[in-house]
Amino acid sequence: MTDAHIVPDVYHPNDPTEVRVSPSMVAVWALIGYWKALGCGPAEVCHAYGIMVEEMDVALCYYGGHKTEIDVRLLQNG
Repeated sequence: MTDAHIVPDVYHPNDPTEVRVSPSMVAVWALIGYWKALGCGPAEVCHAYGIMVEEMDVALCYYGGHKTEIDVRLLQNG
């Protein structure tokens, strides 16, 4: 069991696209962007970013509830 969870960005605490997974503190949008761009599995994202599987699970769950906002963020930065 891990303590993987979502943490708001300290500089943008009210922006749902500016959140990170803890304990690695990788931005959720970065994980999701990599996952979507490469069409790879979550395990490949974990390996590329050096995060735990539980962190990717948390990121995917968060993405499920904030898909529109994160997808817009990815399009704006694409």
